Amino acid sequence: MLKNVERVTHIHGLHDSARKIYRCVRWSKAARSLKYLLTVSRVIPFRISNLVISTGQACSYKCRDCGNFAPYSPSKFMRYSFEELSGWMTMLAESVDSIRIVQIQGGEPFLYSELGKLIQFLRELRMGGGGTITDIDIATNGTILPNDEPASIIKSNGVNVRISDYNITPHKTRQLVSFLQEHEIHYRMYLFAGENGRWFNCGGVNTGDYDAVDGRALRRRYESCAFKGCLTLERGQLARCSRGNNAPEIQGFTAGEGDYLVLGDYKNASERRKALMRYCCFPRYMEACRYCNGTDTSNMVDAAIQI
Repeated sequence: MLKNVERVTHIHGLHDSARKIYRCVRWSKAARSLKYLLTVSRVIPFRISNLVISTGQACSYKCRDCGNFAPYSPSKFMRYSFEELSGWMTMLAESVDSIRIVQIQGGEPFLYSELGKLIQFLRELRMGGGGTITDIDIATNGTILPNDEPASIIKSNGVNVRISDYNITPHKTRQLVSFLQEHEIHYRMYLFAGENGRWFNCGGVNTGDYDAVDGRALRRRYESCAFKGCLTLERGQLARCSRGNNAPEIQGFTAGEGDYLVLGDYKNASERRKALMRYCCFPRYMEACRYCNGTDTSNMVDAAIQI
């Protein structure tokens, strides 16, 4: 329940109560639980622990099995302007009290020409409750060297670089590691799904390739998914994972009610805050789960096979 949202309060025992609320979310009990949550929404400090923000799906690779469908994305998904990204983050920030980690991803974020400006904005951003973003990460595929300006901003703002090691262009990864070491930028190597570095076979674009499943099977798929906690902001809407944010338009199906939270749909920060708490604290599968294989470790593919 609390994978994406951490709540701190002076009201004795609320943490345990919140867990009990989550367990009884069904039928009339769900309505009472939700009413209670929204009643106390003004007094509970509301913290998002992990948030992904995408700069766009432009990438230096064209991976056949890309979980975000980057190679199959329309041009309007390729790059979001700084004005768009800062506007979406401002709406989110004014509705929460703090964010523990923001991970900047793409596509490939080192292709984003306004990366330094975005980092500086995120570091200075203040939440509605006065808090800040504790940590900023950049997720890169290790193929692009940032120029000196964003590198300086990355270092001065204590940003962490996470390098996904797909082992298909190791010389480029070594160049990036040397660059980061030279500029004294903290980094870590990331093996996507396990020590062998293989990917989950989440499935392709064609919806006809997926077997029909009922609601119970979709719940199991969602609850066992390794990415269900990847709260992602893209195009002004939040989704429970990055793939789910892009899937309806790319795969050509209709999103389900409540699959997304569109930040601009609320008239003020207070209403948006209630909607955010409801969305984060009462998670459920999306229609996108119907057209995804999930993260079954028995169904893996080699990483970064190029089209």
